[in-house]
Amino acid sequence: MTTKTNKILLLVCSISLFFPLALTAVQNAQLIDSLIVSGREHFKEGRSDHATSVLLRAYELAEVVQDNDQLQSIGRLLAEIYEKQGDYKSANIYLRKLQNIQDSQFLLQLEKIHFYEQDDVRPLKHQTYIEKLEIAKKNQLILSFIFLFAILFISFIIIILKDRHSKKRMQLIIDEQIHSLREKNLQLDKEMKEKGISEEKFRTIFNSATDSIIIHDIKDFSIIDFNDRACELYGYTREEFKQLTIENLSSPSMFSIDSPEAKLYEEKMLNGEVVFIEWEAKKKSGEIFWQGIQAKISLIDGEKRMLIFARDITERKKAEMELKESQERYKQLIDNSPSLILEVDAETLEIINCNPAMAKSFDITVNKIIGKDIRELLPEKIFKSRMAIVRKALEENKTIVFEDYNKERFFYNTFIPSVSSNRTTVQIVAYDITERKRAEMEIKESEALLQALIYNLPIDFYASDKKGKVFMQSARSIESWGDQTGKSVKDIAVDDHQKKTWEKWSENAFKGKLVEEEFQLILDDKTRYFRAVIAPIKMDNEIIGIVGVDIDVTEIKENEKKLLLLKDDLESIVETEIEKRKNQYELLIQKSKLESIGQLAAGIAHEVNQPIGLIALGLDNISERLKSGSGVSEEYIKEKIDKIFKYIERVHQIIDHINTFSRDQKEIIFDEVNINNVIEQSLYMIRIQYEGHDIHFDLHFDNLLPSILGNSYKIEQVILNILSNSYDALETKSIDNIEFQKRITIKTFQKGKYVFVEFNDNGIGMSAKEIENIFDPFYTTKGPDKGTGLGLSISYGILQEMNAEISVKSKPNKFTTFTIKFQSC
Repeated sequence: MTTKTNKILLLVCSISLFFPLALTAVQNAQLIDSLIVSGREHFKEGRSDHATSVLLRAYELAEVVQDNDQLQSIGRLLAEIYEKQGDYKSANIYLRKLQNIQDSQFLLQLEKIHFYEQDDVRPLKHQTYIEKLEIAKKNQLILSFIFLFAILFISFIIIILKDRHSKKRMQLIIDEQIHSLREKNLQLDKEMKEKGISEEKFRTIFNSATDSIIIHDIKDFSIIDFNDRACELYGYTREEFKQLTIENLSSPSMFSIDSPEAKLYEEKMLNGEVVFIEWEAKKKSGEIFWQGIQAKISLIDGEKRMLIFARDITERKKAEMELKESQERYKQLIDNSPSLILEVDAETLEIINCNPAMAKSFDITVNKIIGKDIRELLPEKIFKSRMAIVRKALEENKTIVFEDYNKERFFYNTFIPSVSSNRTTVQIVAYDITERKRAEMEIKESEALLQALIYNLPIDFYASDKKGKVFMQSARSIESWGDQTGKSVKDIAVDDHQKKTWEKWSENAFKGKLVEEEFQLILDDKTRYFRAVIAPIKMDNEIIGIVGVDIDVTEIKENEKKLLLLKDDLESIVETEIEKRKNQYELLIQKSKLESIGQLAAGIAHEVNQPIGLIALGLDNISERLKSGSGVSEEYIKEKIDKIFKYIERVHQIIDHINTFSRDQKEIIFDEVNINNVIEQSLYMIRIQYEGHDIHFDLHFDNLLPSILGNSYKIEQVILNILSNSYDALETKSIDNIEFQKRITIKTFQKGKYVFVEFNDNGIGMSAKEIENIFDPFYTTKGPDKGTGLGLSISYGILQEMNAEISVKSKPNKFTTFTIKFQSC
């Protein structure tokens, strides 16, 4: 047997020496062939660079194996490629190499030719070369045989020595195992006799176990034995169970017995460890369930076996998974919560847990804050106050809620004590309520401001709830009606008829209507007139109360009566004065237009007629409304009266301001004026008249203009004078039968610290000479019945009083533009 083994080993050694060499030669030849084919295909497809690179690699390999045929094929192909590329130098190199290979092959062929011709004599030079070559080949062959013999001899010696050593070692191992088995058998017999354990008794215990027990062969993990609980747990009969493998009893998601995890557990068991695994198993029905497995390797009947003890832990696993999911949800809830959450060890003050919001409030990451002492993060004063609350929460073992203020922020804090067997902690949940607190403070401030505002209103104001009880009243109302807080209309000391009227008005207001009525009462033996306005208070489309305002219009009523009495007298006076001024004006025109400035009184009618007409118009309007019975509101009466008084004042100012062109004039009141509003007010007085003559206005206002310092009435007078001239220019052009769109453009804008107003019309225009005299007193191009020549001169004086400037540009039959330049406030 040993001799046969040695012969086999000798043969294997011999083959192992020559087979790699032969295999390498074959592989190189195949590689060269494939490279030649690839290079030729690249060349045919026009990729000469790729072909050259592949063929050069093939040429190198062919030189290594000294394959002349392949060298010739590659050389020809390379020479052809280089020649086609125009690289004749490289082509000549490979042509010379090809010629050298052919020459050497020719010489070898000459060696094989026997020159046995008539003289039977070889050429001397060639004969010498062949002899040397044969001697070299013989020497090389002898050396090869010597080297091979030495290798075989050394291998033979090694095999003999190894065989002898193996025999001795095997004999020792066999003797030791026989002796050990004898001792173990004696010991086992002794233990069996002492314990009296029979196979039948062991089987009874084995099958009575509540856990599944399976015994595997550790070589192939086949099932050797199993108890009844295993059959019951997996749902197989004993005959079916014998045919099963570990894969049949396992879920596909578990690792296989060939996996690295299985090898690791096997290694642990071989080292004597008991392995605990949670395993996803599969029943005969296909149902997947979880097992808790304990596995170990034990010696059974003299053989090492793997014992698997398994218990169904499906319910426990489900509970764990549900708990894990719940914990994960709880963690996500905490991490994503906008509240600031922190858990601190009550004894060590170490931070145990923290959510990102809390970490961000300390300008630190969660990982860096956990494990820190909370005293490192809080100021000493705040730490002491918080610790007092922590101690109270722990002592009373209850949750404490409180608000505090820190770093200019308000917080709503919850301290939750948690006491367990090994640790006492406090969970801190803080919610930033700064915005809510500020909103509450703002609401309180607004409420206080509203209360103060209502209380100080200069009118009789009150508010009632759903039940009609007054809950808010202005000081003026208290003064007039007494403190009515908590009272209703019924409690006011007036006659029943008035109470019923007020109750009806209140009911209408509670129905969502706006009530505007007038009533009169006798107070302190004097008849007083009031205007009542009652409106519903709505919240979310629900009426929760009413507000009312009682306006004392007694003086207005009395003034209305006086105004009606004065209307006729005032109109008569004004008409007489206008006629007088008109006569004076015509006389001055006939004498000279260059009279002293004191003669400006002749043109007063031009300026007075307009406010007098407006006064008459306003009184007519009030009268007509009173006659029609449609009702006149307090605001309307007040507005009209204010305007009438303004126009009366305007008449007085015109009469008293006859010397307005000079600076020796009465001082007028200056105030901040919105020029856009003044223009709108001026247009309000004349728009209807102008539009009746098809004159259209184009307005371009800069709504961001600053205010100017001036007198709004005086500025309005200037605007009306300019617009009057535009009106006459447009009408004159229209009389000349020229068809055009009559238009006045008004533009306001700012440049630097100045505010500009431009008035442009497309009327008859003016010549350069007319422009020179346009602001002179009494200068006019109109007839005596249309103008006095005072309008623009007076306007010039007014603007000078306001430190303003006026300029004019015009082109006959084209346009006229007046530009006023004001200083902004």
